Amino acid sequence: MPRKARSRPLVDDRHARLGGQRLTLSRSASVAKPIDCMLRRWNGFATVLDDGRACLSTKAAERALRGFALGRKAWRRVKR
Repeated sequence: MPRKARSRPLVDDRHARLGGQRLTLSRSASVAKPIDCMLRRWNGFATVLDDGRACLSTKAAERALRGFALGRKAWRRVKR
């Protein structure tokens, strides 16, 4: 079964629940800001359903950047 068929109902349910919860919260509620942020970025989040290349995890990007960070640290040791 494709990802879209399994995940779409779950994602749609989550969107409806977040929208419903947000309507019951005041602006000063501690969870209002994160919910607003998620709802604003919802289309980008839901891209994972339509594009099989998209991933919800940031691990691949972090691994790609790790080499630069390690190189920078090693360069400081050599330079001193």
